[in-house]
Amino acid sequence: MTARRSPRELPGNPGMLTRIYRHSQFGTADPCSDTAERWAVAVTEPGDDDEDGPQVGELTLYRLRAYTGHSWLMAADSESGELLSIAEAVLDGNDYNEEFLKAIDMPVGDLLVLDRVYLAPAWRGFGLGPVFAAEAIRGLEGGCCAVAVEPGATEWPEDESLVTDEYSATVTRKIAALWETIGFQHFKDGIYLRDTAVDRGGILRERRQHLRTLSEAHRASKASR
Repeated sequence: MTARRSPRELPGNPGMLTRIYRHSQFGTADPCSDTAERWAVAVTEPGDDDEDGPQVGELTLYRLRAYTGHSWLMAADSESGELLSIAEAVLDGNDYNEEFLKAIDMPVGDLLVLDRVYLAPAWRGFGLGPVFAAEAIRGLEGGCCAVAVEPGATEWPEDESLVTDEYSATVTRKIAALWETIGFQHFKDGIYLRDTAVDRGGILRERRQHLRTLSEAHRASKASR
């Protein structure tokens, strides 16, 4: 992966950033939140005295849990239209549809959905988004047969006149290309899938090596100043 910015521009050592997984429910989970389980993965700088440091990014993922006895589509709809569109693309009622069954080697279990990845502007352009996405997926994909994502912009220019169909299509293509670097493949209707039965160890090692390289380059640039 080629970074758009030099490691000298990094605001801190990316190898020291921490991922903090958060999931909360009431004492008795309602059927929707029990079926569409929301996870927020915060990316933070080092803190002091066991306190979380400043947050520099956040990833949002959903685990659509099978066998809860509740409608996946209803649970997805209660969360967001984007999550619903992914659920509709892979489901036939409360079961995986024929297209999904053909696309995934072992289509049994939960579905993990990568919903949103955000990094503060100062940390963008170094190829860190796919690194943290791959790590967050690794931490949550156990028991899931696939991971799904629908690439698209989550932020727009202040000048709304710039947001043309061509602009949106270009942004979507660029984001899709990033997700392809961590094993996602186009499924249908703009939805991408990553089969968890396929060994992704090589991809994860590549992303971790990229992070180590950035970290070492950052330390070297600080030492030379």
